[in-house]
Amino acid sequence: IAGCASTSEPEAYQNLKSKGVARTHAEAGNATYSVERLPVLGATSNSLTLEWVLREVVSNNPSIKAAKANWKAMEQRVPQARAWEDARAEFNTAAGRFVSMPPNSMPDQMFSVEQMFPLSGRNRLRGHAITAEAAAAFEQLRRRQLEITSRARSSYYRLANAYEQLDLNRENTELLKQIVGVGRAR
Repeated sequence: IAGCASTSEPEAYQNLKSKGVARTHAEAGNATYSVERLPVLGATSNSLTLEWVLREVVSNNPSIKAAKANWKAMEQRVPQARAWEDARAEFNTAAGRFVSMPPNSMPDQMFSVEQMFPLSGRNRLRGHAITAEAAAAFEQLRRRQLEITSRARSSYYRLANAYEQLDLNRENTELLKQIVGVGRAR
């Protein structure tokens, strides 16, 4: 874009500007725009590039953060799904007897411990199912990232197009002023 590119532009781009040749999307994506011509970018940055926009969108988008948190939570469920069920312990005691029996004929206390062993492979299958759910959550995260970056890329190119159109309007205004000046001079 004439008059608004930073000093780090390649020489080929400078030649395109001087010849007035329209740029392609790839060339527009590599261009940088000065702070004076664009909205506030950041504390230390002085140019807006497509890479910067995409990096900021991916790192600061709340829906991407939510999808990432969902994926991480699903990953944490995998070891829990594969684990054995909790062991159970039980203790019973009789406070008093209601029938007359000799004191040592039946114990008054009982202690038991139970552990279920997954012989059928149910835990392994449950782990595979949760792993598949975690993979689906990751793919959902990836799809959301692609949607957001696609929108950001489109917005960036629309912004670049708007600045190109503003430059063309400025050039047309200058040409019209020159034409009016030439017409008045005759």
